[in-house]
Amino acid sequence: MDLPRLRPARRLTALVAVALLTTSLASPPVGAVLPGGNGTVYVETDSLMVAYEPGGAIRAVEGPMRLQDLDTASVSPDGRRLLVETDGGIGIMDVEGEQGPQTLIEGFVGSPTWSPTDPDLFAYANGQDSIDLWSLTDGHQGTVVAIDLEAEGFPEDLEWASDGTLYGYGEIFGSNVASLYRVNVAARTHTRVEIANGTFASRIGSASPDATRFAYECEIEGPGYAGGPTNAQRGVCLYDRDGQLIRFVNPLGTAQQLELPVWSPDGQRLAYVYDSEDTLYTSDPAGGNLTSVTDADAFEVTRAILWAPTAAGPPAGEAPLAPGGFDGDPTTTERADFTDPTAYAVAVSAARFGDGDAEVVVLSRDDEFPDSLAGAALTGDGPLLFTSPTSLPAATATEIDRVLAPGGTIYLLGGSAAISAEVEAELAQSGTVERLAGPSRVETSVAVAREVLGAGAFAGDGVRVAVARAGGPADNPTAGWADSVSVGAWTAADRIPTVVTPTDQVHPAVAAFVDEVGVSQTILLGGTAALSADVEAALPNPQRIAGDSRAGTAAAIASQLVGRPDDGTRELVVINGYRPDGWLFGLPAAGLAADAGAPIALGDDPVPPETLALACGPETIDVLLAGGLAVLGDAVATQLDAAPACGA
Repeated sequence: MDLPRLRPARRLTALVAVALLTTSLASPPVGAVLPGGNGTVYVETDSLMVAYEPGGAIRAVEGPMRLQDLDTASVSPDGRRLLVETDGGIGIMDVEGEQGPQTLIEGFVGSPTWSPTDPDLFAYANGQDSIDLWSLTDGHQGTVVAIDLEAEGFPEDLEWASDGTLYGYGEIFGSNVASLYRVNVAARTHTRVEIANGTFASRIGSASPDATRFAYECEIEGPGYAGGPTNAQRGVCLYDRDGQLIRFVNPLGTAQQLELPVWSPDGQRLAYVYDSEDTLYTSDPAGGNLTSVTDADAFEVTRAILWAPTAAGPPAGEAPLAPGGFDGDPTTTERADFTDPTAYAVAVSAARFGDGDAEVVVLSRDDEFPDSLAGAALTGDGPLLFTSPTSLPAATATEIDRVLAPGGTIYLLGGSAAISAEVEAELAQSGTVERLAGPSRVETSVAVAREVLGAGAFAGDGVRVAVARAGGPADNPTAGWADSVSVGAWTAADRIPTVVTPTDQVHPAVAAFVDEVGVSQTILLGGTAALSADVEAALPNPQRIAGDSRAGTAAAIASQLVGRPDDGTRELVVINGYRPDGWLFGLPAAGLAADAGAPIALGDDPVPPETLALACGPETIDVLLAGGLAVLGDAVATQLDAAPACGA
């Protein structure tokens, strides 16, 4: 049966990732102690939202964030984005951004919570009877668990703890029995335990960072804890994973109500609101070392708090790449420190071209890769930038106006379903718009290939064409773009067209194109799992470039097509060839790599041995990591910097 959604007036769902509250304000309310240098504390009141800055300043929060309910919000691990419940579902927005939330999921859904390890993944309550996963790259990832509403109730709040377990807090409808739900995401199983020891606990809980203790608002009737008095006491109760009481906490007096308990990131302190004063306090888990954070004379904490971590790395637009992308110093590993592909593509463009220096701009949709696979070959003369299918991002529009030469061409990759007619009309104000499209990704690649060759490069000119698979298997979709992206540096440098075809046979459109232009050699990318022996036999003068893995194929492309200098400093661009959104960081890098004569290699943690071999002799190789820490972590940089000597 469908049950009404319970909505307590005060609740907290955010993952906590901030420093201890230890730093004093420059001119604080009496007794106030504010957070140290790891994050901002946002506090809701009846009339406004207030931010306590790490440096000690207090300010009112303006913009769309102040209109959101923090009690339904979850901040991303990198501190940049906020998941919120909207009137129609779940939305995402930048923390304190200028725009309100963009709806991700519509319907009767809520309680979003970020994965602590995957910046693209979050869990949410779907229709009150299941907990589902959602990827920002690939959408719905399926149901984790279904829950029997009548027998078990349903968690009102979800929290994804650092141990990889999802925790939920709630009750069986109408029972007033608090419940703790444990969800094993990998095993797709869950358990529910009732809060024990004769207490009345609210439905709202908060997990310690190590997920060994859970803090609830509670009221203990009688001797509900060892050695306690017999009168009713109100405060915060700490429970273990089995729902057993560990400790009752109330340093302000056991008759006083404490609300919204939440943990510090190291698990050494608790924060809670003292209801009688509407003041935020912190203490250690035993109730000692009590300090006040806010003062009721300044404002009253009446709704919720959210602690946000310091954003990882500089904001987009504040970390420009060196001209050309490389600083020329092989002892350093450069990083295009962006997690947002649109901002990343703009930064790569700015590193390559001055004002009005690009003859073309290549525009790709930002949500799916098929129409963009062949586009890298056009980026020797201009950048590849991103747009949503229906709306041109302001950053992309600004960069087009900056970089495109007067009378330059803007190539749209794909039909109107990929990039809408409305976006096309808007772009017509900035340059000559040319759409390269066909009824499928195969015909689109052929249309791009024709543009790459131009009218004078047909029969008799020794035309070479790269051929890649048109898609990967259902259980391995990233295989559909890995080879096409890896060859991008070579195709951009030498203006070599790429066409895609099904794995098992040459598509008729590709066969017709090959015959029409008089192709003298076809370069097949990948092994027979990517392009079959039948495809090889049907193409003229085929040369297969392949390794034992996608990283091996990228390394073969690097050594056999791009080449490497025999001495002196050399460059290498490393992308994540295993993330679903890795193509978004690989395609813009093609032109930059081509400018430097550098290959594109595939990295992840652990770094594939074929990529380590390309990075051999780290004292002579300048490496550029394409993406921020969430895309390619520090472990990747460490392994590349420790690559063995060449030939070892």
